[in-house]
Amino acid sequence: MRSRHLATAAPFLALGALLACADGSPTAPAPSLARAYTPEQNTYHIPVEATVSCAGFDVGIVGTLDVRQTVFFDRTGTATRVHEAIQRRLLLTNLSTGKTREDFSAGNQHYDLHALTVATTGRYFLLGGDTRARDVGRVVYDLETGEVYFSAGPRDAGESRDLTPLICAELALP
Repeated sequence: MRSRHLATAAPFLALGALLACADGSPTAPAPSLARAYTPEQNTYHIPVEATVSCAGFDVGIVGTLDVRQTVFFDRTGTATRVHEAIQRRLLLTNLSTGKTREDFSAGNQHYDLHALTVATTGRYFLLGGDTRARDVGRVVYDLETGEVYFSAGPRDAGESRDLTPLICAELALP
C-alpha cells in the first residue's frame, strides 16, 4: 500500500456506507422523525498496518487514523455533504535497520455528494528526522476520477500527495 493511500483510504471506507444504496444515490438510512434532518456525527478509530517498498528495503507502517465525521442532509433526508476531521499518527520503521520516524498529520476532507467532489485541507509532517514533508493548502478533486480541479499551497509531494519518496529518503541507511 502506498503512503498516499493511508490518508485517504479510511475516509472513503466511512463514506462508502453512505453511497452503498441500492439505486446508487447518496441517500442515508431513513432518520427518525424526531431527528429527521439533523446532521449525524460519527467517530472512527481505524488501525493502520502497511508496508511501503523502497529501493533496497521496506518500511513498516503502523498506527491509527482517527476520523470525526459529520453528515449533512437536505430537506428530503438525502445526504448532501460530509465533513471529516482526520488525525493520523504513524510509526514508520525501516525493516532492515530498525530506524524509525513518527508521522503525524491533521486535516479535513469536505465531500460534496451532488457534485461528487472532495476538498482536502491539512498539513502532513514527518517528525523526528531531517525531512519535513509539507502538504499545506487546499486541493479539490473529482471523487470518481481523481482529476484535480484546484490546488493551492506548498506541496512537497505535489498534487499526487505521494510521500513515499520522502519517507524512503528519510529512512534510508545513514
